[in-house]
Amino acid sequence: MASLTTPLSSFVGREADIARVCSLLSSTRLLTLTGPGGIGKTRLALVIARAVAAEFGDGVFFVSLAPVSDPALVISTIAAALRVQETADRTTLHGLMDLLAGKQALLVLDNFEQVIDAAPVVAALLGACPRLKVLITSRMPLRIAGEQEAPVQPLALPDDRGVMPAEAVDLFVQRARARRPSFDLTDENAPIVAAICRALDGLPLAIELAAARITLLSPQLLLARLDKRLSLLTGGSTGDPLRQRTMRNTIAWSYDLLGPDEQRLFRQLSVFAGGWTIEAAAAVAASDGTDTGILEGISVLIDHSLVQAVSQIDEPRYSMLETLREYAGEQLDAAGEAESVRDRHLSWSLAFAEHVEANSMTQAMTLVVHDDEWAVRIERELDNVRAALAWSVAEGKAQPARGLRLAAAVSPVWSEHGRFSEGREWFARLLSAPMDGAVAPAVLAEAVGVAGWLAVCQGDHAAAQPLLAQSLDLYQQLGDERGVGWTCYRLGEVPQQQGDLESAAALFAEGMRLLQAHGDTSGYFLCTIELGITLQRQGDYDRARALYEECLAIAVAHRWTTAHAWSLLRIADAALGQGDAALAFRYAEQSVAMHRAATNEWGLAWALLVLGNVLRSQQDNSRAADVLLESFRLHRASGQLQFIPNCLESLAAISRAQPEHAARLIGAAQALRARLSLPIAPADRDALDALLAGLEELLGQERFEQALSAGRALSLDEAIAEASAQAPTAPPEPAADLTPREVEVLRLIVEGHSNQEIAARLFVSQHTVASHVAHILSKVGVESRTAAATWAMRHGLV
Repeated sequence: MASLTTPLSSFVGREADIARVCSLLSSTRLLTLTGPGGIGKTRLALVIARAVAAEFGDGVFFVSLAPVSDPALVISTIAAALRVQETADRTTLHGLMDLLAGKQALLVLDNFEQVIDAAPVVAALLGACPRLKVLITSRMPLRIAGEQEAPVQPLALPDDRGVMPAEAVDLFVQRARARRPSFDLTDENAPIVAAICRALDGLPLAIELAAARITLLSPQLLLARLDKRLSLLTGGSTGDPLRQRTMRNTIAWSYDLLGPDEQRLFRQLSVFAGGWTIEAAAAVAASDGTDTGILEGISVLIDHSLVQAVSQIDEPRYSMLETLREYAGEQLDAAGEAESVRDRHLSWSLAFAEHVEANSMTQAMTLVVHDDEWAVRIERELDNVRAALAWSVAEGKAQPARGLRLAAAVSPVWSEHGRFSEGREWFARLLSAPMDGAVAPAVLAEAVGVAGWLAVCQGDHAAAQPLLAQSLDLYQQLGDERGVGWTCYRLGEVPQQQGDLESAAALFAEGMRLLQAHGDTSGYFLCTIELGITLQRQGDYDRARALYEECLAIAVAHRWTTAHAWSLLRIADAALGQGDAALAFRYAEQSVAMHRAATNEWGLAWALLVLGNVLRSQQDNSRAADVLLESFRLHRASGQLQFIPNCLESLAAISRAQPEHAARLIGAAQALRARLSLPIAPADRDALDALLAGLEELLGQERFEQALSAGRALSLDEAIAEASAQAPTAPPEPAADLTPREVEVLRLIVEGHSNQEIAARLFVSQHTVASHVAHILSKVGVESRTAAATWAMRHGLV
């Protein structure tokens, strides 16, 4: 082996990368390790070279091109490393060819990106030396025939749920111990170290530079300072090249290799958080708003390992590592472009959100299984929305009018994805910011209406009432009856939750009238459902069920999948009150399956609550407990706290054989109702009063009061633990004797696939699928695909 340097520090991890690259090198003659500065290309190349050295009988040669900036000097640099001299009758290149022509050797060329125009030299050497292989490290590929590119990824990171064994953490710990031998990973600092590694994108150089600071800063202080990471990440080893002694120098090395247009594109793309599409980049970073040159520019940035292609599923999407993004942002500020580019980013975010919003209600009502398009699109751009909102209220740059429009346009993300607090915080900041001129009354009406609705969703009626009243007043002044109708819907929830059912019914009925008059079918549907719920809570099951059946007809006519599932659920709940348990069970089970197939956790939580109550009415307490506990957990996870008391009271009802446990659950429900100002519905009051009286008789007044008091002191997590610990259980049901193919078909049924789709997936005929389905229904003892799907989920087959 010749000319391979020996690093003084240990090499950490990358076992999978080593195996992958060694395998690639065995089948190609030109392999280029690509990636951004600081990713560890050089160290990996050295490890690879040592790992395969035995396969190259004539030697492994390492040539550093870091000091070279002129492509014309590459030949002489390689020649010097291999001790080849030019003679009068032979050029340096021919001397290299003569030396390597018959040799089985590996040539490692490090840092090729700044001399990329010398790629023909490599091609010439490979063409003249058939047994030669070349391993290159570069921030961009050479783009010559026969090249195999091997992108080097960041080190493996721990996940968000806790510190798992991860290469990035191992590297941090080893380098920290080199500076402070007493440093160790503990239960206390492990999550902080994991967060540091995630913040540094798993970049080895960044992690090493951060770990070097451990002599001055604790992990907590180090993490706190990473918002200005480039200033912190300095002080590399004096043995490293100057460009690698700080992260800023490392990135500047790549930035300086770009042309002026690519430099401008790189810094302007820094305003995107969480990635971007070509269309978005054109709107923000192109002076004329077209994608002319944008795709080519991004391709150059990808070649230089400054941008990553992250998704090709439905449309190309790109991003940059946060450390690179911070550097690009610094360059954006230095160029004096930040204000105009961030302003264009806000305009693009608003246009995008309002375009998606235009169809979001219909899509939300439809919710084709696994195709919740508007939610997927908004979630994908949520970090960009947040960045744009932050800019709209930035000191000295405030544009809250556009910010209010943006926050309102993405309202489903706040209200239907459990981000109530975040949405309310944005509205609070926007509404209190100095206004950049008058805000259009229609914009303000919608903004305060959404803000009030988010407060309703959290049961904060004191905050909701004035916001919704302001929204109603503004819409009335504008003569916008559709806006008034929607505000009646939102306002009606407040008295409904507070138990003033007559006021709630009047508001929902007015909303129905106005929205129907303006042809807003989705709004009419929602008001009709809520009026039915209000009547049901008053004990008028017949009128409520008639309204629900009208809603079912609307949903079926419009093919609104989620609305269909919701209507079935409401009919099931009313049927249960009417004593029709068989219909209630059938409809509730169908609703659960539809919501579960659509991965609609909010709707699923409600459907499980109703199904649990149906099972409770049938004395199937063990299954009821399982279903109610799942509903409890889903409501808790989604932030829909106002429905948790119903779960607790139902769980208490099936636990009356354990009276102290049941009383504690009711106490927990009472505390949450008091906290959220949620009275019990009149229709449910008699049953709860009877349960309380029975528990008091069993326990005696003193023990009963003590149990209630203990329950009121429970946190929500403690209440879940309390409910889970003593829930009724039953022995597991024996699984049906399904064949492996039948299990496969059943799983596809659960995912919502038709017989035709299953046949295509399994490469069989529809007749064969129909036969499998018939056998499944017979074996599990049910009559419908929906019931079979529910059986499969209960038995853990999905």
